[in-house]
Amino acid sequence: MNGKMKSRRRRQESRLRSGARWRSHINQPDDEPVRTTIETPRLILRPFESGDVEAAFEWFGDSIVMRFTPTGPDTSIEQTEARIANYQEHQTVHGFSIWIMLDHRLGRPIGDSGLLKLQEYGRIDLGFRLEQPYRGKGLATEAA
Repeated sequence: MNGKMKSRRRRQESRLRSGARWRSHINQPDDEPVRTTIETPRLILRPFESGDVEAAFEWFGDSIVMRFTPTGPDTSIEQTEARIANYQEHQTVHGFSIWIMLDHRLGRPIGDSGLLKLQEYGRIDLGFRLEQPYRGKGLATEAA
């Protein structure tokens, strides 16, 4: 065994002693149910539901919030409805998508965050959008 292999083996053994898990568990089936809600100290994240359309239009229709989104702001509630339907379809196909973020204390929708597979680039994008009053408070980092 060469020095490089010994070094890698020592690091792995050290990680296991510290309680870390092998990476091979990531793609293996798990007996735990799929999580449908994630809670942090300030946020609740969950998949979009059809009843979220009007609240979501508040930020999807805001040109400042949507300035980094290639399609720009939604100009109608129907566009937001279609966007949410696309996220729901993405969730069904891939098992992950963009989820709605709610203020944990108020239970009020304030934005969205999640993962989206970008077929044209062959990668997965982590994105977020927050209503203007909730920006600059570390919520995107908390959601990630």
